[in-house]
Amino acid sequence: SNVIYEYSGGRNKMSILFEGTKEGSEIFFGNLDVPRPRAGAAITSDNQNIYIFGGKDESIRLNDGWKFSLDDCKFTKLSDAGEVPVIRNGHTMNYYE
Repeated sequence: SNVIYEYSGGRNKMSILFEGTKEGSEIFFGNLDVPRPRAGAAITSDNQNIYIFGGKDESIRLNDGWKFSLDDCKFTKLSDAGEVPVIRNGHTMNYYE
């Protein structure tokens, strides 16, 4: 699908910037469990969820993973199972089915 999302951790907001020919929209999360603000995270999608891994906040590099459900607009922190990639930022990630 041709959808472009923007997540603003500092404002705790997900925006749909482009969805075909539709106008953009915004989703505010309030005080829910959401990823901390970060830069340089890797992001990918399986067309049902958006996955976020790593990045860097104002002072440290991160290696936490998050899933954002496009159906119910909620974040879920991914649990560590097996080997977790080392802390990193400025990297890429791909979804493979």
